[in-house]
Amino acid sequence: LTIPAGKTLNVNGNISVGAKGEITFCGTLNNNGGMFLGTALKSEEGGIFANNGLVVKPEHKHKKVTDAAVAATCTKDGLSKGSHCSVCGEILEEQKVVPATGHKEVKDKAVAATCQSEGKTEGSHCSKCGEVIVKQEAVPKTGHTPVGYAEVASTCKTQGHAAGTKCSVCGTNLSGGEALPYADHKPVNVAEIPSTCKNAGRAGGTKCSVCDKILSGCGELPLADHVPETVPKVDATCTEDGHEAGTRCKVCNTPLSGMQTIPHPAGGHNYATVDGTPATCWHAGNTGATFCLKCGDKKAESTVLPQLPHHWVDAPDMAHMEPTCQMDGFHYQRCDNVFDGKTCPFSQKITEPRVDHSYVNGECKWCGKKQSE
Repeated sequence: LTIPAGKTLNVNGNISVGAKGEITFCGTLNNNGGMFLGTALKSEEGGIFANNGLVVKPEHKHKKVTDAAVAATCTKDGLSKGSHCSVCGEILEEQKVVPATGHKEVKDKAVAATCQSEGKTEGSHCSKCGEVIVKQEAVPKTGHTPVGYAEVASTCKTQGHAAGTKCSVCGTNLSGGEALPYADHKPVNVAEIPSTCKNAGRAGGTKCSVCDKILSGCGELPLADHVPETVPKVDATCTEDGHEAGTRCKVCNTPLSGMQTIPHPAGGHNYATVDGTPATCWHAGNTGATFCLKCGDKKAESTVLPQLPHHWVDAPDMAHMEPTCQMDGFHYQRCDNVFDGKTCPFSQKITEPRVDHSYVNGECKWCGKKQSE
């Protein structure tokens, strides 16, 4: 048997073990002076518990049990991980104390009181555990701020209200403001709108000038008869149908008689192209055109080509006269442009201005003026 440290068990007589594991002994434990008699039962861990509380443990190997760590909080210390023997209870790994972490203070903003709700003073709490550090105190309501308002007269369309007072901050009505009865309608005459064959008209009557509610009359009138007009025959074109002669309503264009459709011929337009005329120096040209031989529709318009410039050269074979001191002279030029084998037929007269006297033997050969004069 293993005796607790510092104690000795003196056993008088034999120790017997019963069928159920009970141990009978008689002995004394030093440092106590008492006599222990009786029966002790064997525990689940293998120890022996006497009826006076003494524990007698047999020799054994430790059976390790882990003691879980305990997390520290804002206000309480924690413990580190440890272990002990489940048989004898001996501490194998001591658990160390983990100091408390302390609060993390967060401000709780003050809330201003209004005329409808209480406010709060500034406070604070711990953001980790939620514990209130500085309690927020209630701030009483401020009370309403009354202001007067005028009466609003009723109409037949909107209900007015009496004068009264209300809070200028929250708008709560404080006194007065009772709803007023609706006003009577204000009748005005409505002129008749005659019907047409297309749109129904409306009888005369009365309505309210404020809300437009019909007060009397104004019922819908039946549609009017069509107003016929004669329509001449329209021949079909290359692309659009025509119609026979007949009648139709000149108000709504509904056919009344005749006007059977004349289908346009199949194939559409029959276009032909006319060649253009090249421009020369004696006339303008054009690019030609494309048009329908049946209806004249122009697919491509003719574009004018501007007349070309002449190319002038002197024509000595034509009449000419030299200038003198008394009169101008002249000569002719002709255009030598050739287009499609045709020479330009145009010519132009060029004036040569008069010249000074031409003296021969002291006398002008043209006018006879003496050079000495």
